[in-house]
Amino acid sequence: MAEYRALNRDCQQLKQRLSVEKRIAELALRKQVRSYEMAFRSRDFVSKLNERIRNEIPSMESLISYYQSHPELTEYTLAKDLPRMNYTVWTGKGKKLTTPSDISSYHKTTAVEAGADHDLLWRCSNQSILGDVMATLTSEEGLIRPQVQAGTFIDDVSIEINFGCSQPFVRVECFLNISLPDHSAHGERCQLAGALLTVYFCPYKQEFHARVNNIFPCKNMTEKELNRAVKE
Repeated sequence: MAEYRALNRDCQQLKQRLSVEKRIAELALRKQVRSYEMAFRSRDFVSKLNERIRNEIPSMESLISYYQSHPELTEYTLAKDLPRMNYTVWTGKGKKLTTPSDISSYHKTTAVEAGADHDLLWRCSNQSILGDVMATLTSEEGLIRPQVQAGTFIDDVSIEINFGCSQPFVRVECFLNISLPDHSAHGERCQLAGALLTVYFCPYKQEFHARVNNIFPCKNMTEKELNRAVKE
């Protein structure tokens, strides 16, 4: 009986300790979320993000090497992303194309004679060009913070492929939604902010750069919303 009481006491103490540790973790997470909300309103947050992008995105050489080794991405652009994203293509004669059928037809009629650099533009004109930038923006002090289970989805994407100038390029503009999980409702999210991001790629000028243009914070979370975000 004495051994049973001792074991029961130990179990109760363990439960209490785990409960205290869980509460401490929740308080730390609440503090991190509030700090995250403040970052969206900081005057220098955008400049810090853009500095990080400049320092960490892949070199132009590695980017060109990647797209040269993945010719299948042209088909991905035309078959997967073209039907579901907003594309604008300027032809070599300056004609503006916006419908998937017109853009696909233009690619078919110019693919053979256009050259390797033109083909690189088709290969990168899909969501793959955002991958390295999104990875750069994901960190403990970044736009997307894994430690608070922040996530993002791309709400809107516009892709411009311009063959009508002397140095053809691709420009991508997208709007990101940043959110936290709402543990009280399956699949729901607590919205934190939106961000406008642009990416520019021109193999002719050997230029690849990206930037966060602006951040649009949502209202600060209420205490009830914060509780739902930090309590699993």
